[in-house]
Amino acid sequence: MEVTGYPNRRRRLASRCDGFTVLEVLIALALFTVVMLFGGRTIVGFVHQVGLSEARAQATEFVLEELERVRLLPYEDIVAGGPASVPEAPEYTRSVNVTVIGSQPEELYAYRVITVTVEPPSGVAPVSVSTAIAEQQ
Repeated sequence: MEVTGYPNRRRRLASRCDGFTVLEVLIALALFTVVMLFGGRTIVGFVHQVGLSEARAQATEFVLEELERVRLLPYEDIVAGGPASVPEAPEYTRSVNVTVIGSQPEELYAYRVITVTVEPPSGVAPVSVSTAIAEQQ
């Protein structure tokens, strides 16, 4: 259908097209960038926390293994051990502290308090577990 007498109307009809303006595209890109920055930051924080949790769980496992090893030793052989690396994971440091209580013959009880501490890498707080082992008489 030919439109006559209205030349501006024909131009307006021809200039209408389906699509976005440059301004709309720029605003959409800006919003997408902001959302991705916040989302990326959240994901990075989550991955960091997972890494810290894994390091702490591994340190706890090493503490319990060393504590079981010490419990199997004869009472007289339970002694303190300075900081040393864990054989399974050299980046972890393990130490054993022994406190003797009641070592005099007149004392009714004699036992040793064993504290095993493992320091994981990457600034995670050390993990310590203590137990008491009594002397068998």
